[in-house]
Amino acid sequence: MTRRDEVEILSLVGAKPWYIRWPLLTGGFLQGVLGSAAGLGLLLVAQNTLKDALNIPPLFLQVRFLPLEQCVLLAGGVVFVSLAASWVAVR
Repeated sequence: MTRRDEVEILSLVGAKPWYIRWPLLTGGFLQGVLGSAAGLGLLLVAQNTLKDALNIPPLFLQVRFLPLEQCVLLAGGVVFVSLAASWVAVR
């Protein structure tokens, strides 16, 4: 909604649809990458802070960080959702 005037002006001067959509889609992609990196980073900080909280008698539970495959899937899901939202916004 904030770029409606910009998109309208670009289309009036004859810009191709891909030229108008490309910056919006790359912005959504970057937001997804940064958001997933920030979320996984905060999760890592929380895990490192609380990893010994349950490692006391009688529990002796060790909390480990997510495996790499799950981290990649979570990050990919966030990026996919942000790209889909950007695609819907530019349509």
